[in-house]
Amino acid sequence: MQADLEIREIETRKGGVALVATASFDATTFDIAHFAAEGIRCPLSVARSSRNRQAEFFFGRLTARAALEALGEETVDILIGALRQPLWPEGVVGSISHTDSAAAAIVGMRSDHAGLGIDIENVVPEEVCAVIKDVVLDEGELACLGRQAPFESMRRLVTLALSAKESFFKGTFDMVGSHFDLHTARLTAIHPQKNSVVLQVESDLHPLLLRGMRYEVTYSWLTPRTLLTVFDQRLTS
Repeated sequence: MQADLEIREIETRKGGVALVATASFDATTFDIAHFAAEGIRCPLSVARSSRNRQAEFFFGRLTARAALEALGEETVDILIGALRQPLWPEGVVGSISHTDSAAAAIVGMRSDHAGLGIDIENVVPEEVCAVIKDVVLDEGELACLGRQAPFESMRRLVTLALSAKESFFKGTFDMVGSHFDLHTARLTAIHPQKNSVVLQVESDLHPLLLRGMRYEVTYSWLTPRTLLTVFDQRLTS
């Protein structure tokens, strides 16, 4: 099995840490036997799916396990919840994401984080970019992206907006307890010098997620076509 596994540490506003693990892989060479070899449980639904899906699930769980071990947690199976969310050990928060060739996971202690979200995305194709602009983003968000257009391609900017929202939704899922609309978190600013964007909550979701509150999502480009975003419940104003 070939995988480039990397672990990095992120400081939090409370002085704690979050651990991020990333891995790149080639799904075309994946063998389902890797699950048994690495001691990672393969759900029946995954075993019956395509090789690509098996590789994505495997490397998502592999990065999650690596992040947990770096945090000092025992190796455990990360089961699937009723709403398809990963079920973390008691006292731990985190999330998992993957593309067709890369996976990422973030974990931290619940005593340090109200929530943690991560998303990894390939730059969206032109036709998908057009759909996202029409369906997911409003005029104000498109104007925000447009101010960065002289310095960055619109496809990468739209990918950034989508990924930031996904990280936010994953990082707030445990608090809210349900999925919510993409328009609930509205992009209001991009700060390239800080590698961050700001999202504003558009409806009351939770006592810590009220309408008008703004939160920061950080980002980094792992490759020119692969974006990683992280949300760790950092209130900006």
